[in-house]
Amino acid sequence: MKNIIEVIKADKRIIVFIGIAVVIILGGSIYAYYNSEEKVIERLVKENPRGEEFAKIIADSQSKLNESGLSLKEKIDALLSSAVAKEALGDRKGAIEDYKAVLELNTAHPIARNNLAGLYTLMGRYEDAEYQYLAIIATQPKIFEGYIKLAELYSGYFKEKESLVPAVLSYAIEQNGTQPAFVEKLAQYYYDKQLYVQALEQVERLLQIDPSSEFGKAMIEDIRQKS
Repeated sequence: MKNIIEVIKADKRIIVFIGIAVVIILGGSIYAYYNSEEKVIERLVKENPRGEEFAKIIADSQSKLNESGLSLKEKIDALLSSAVAKEALGDRKGAIEDYKAVLELNTAHPIARNNLAGLYTLMGRYEDAEYQYLAIIATQPKIFEGYIKLAELYSGYFKEKESLVPAVLSYAIEQNGTQPAFVEKLAQYYYDKQLYVQALEQVERLLQIDPSSEFGKAMIEDIRQKS
């Protein structure tokens, strides 16, 4: 079977967006006020019940980043803290910039890519979200959530690619079909979706790998009762 990334490329090609800076000049100080980073945060702080808490995290993170001699981990941790706080505050643009800054330091960082994909999904930027999930699968093939979230992106939002969901999940099995924890999660995923035939297939796979699995024994009995 083709690598899922090759399948998706063949389907409609993956577009890697190289940002084009677009400066829209509307004139007047009001636009400048609401679109400078500090003023955006200031406004959002007033609108959010936990605004002061998030603002402090952002300020502390920025202060940390201004220190000299930081390790790579310290820089990434500070940027992630800032990104998560900005996202919670409602500053999506600022959060995206911080997540991208994390990826400049560590291109395989799964949390930054996952959170970035989530933001892009909320914003309707499905091709950008797809790219992030594919990057997780390519760099961290053992992470279960990369496959599932890509499948859910296709089935719930990116409808023109919904037909690729089986290929995504089949590829997940190809890559991790001998890992009990992964197969268990996939069985639970199918079960929660009420796809009992597929869930049963994975439970049977799980019990072949680990005959003593209590999860597998309980689920197979439950599925048979539903059949």
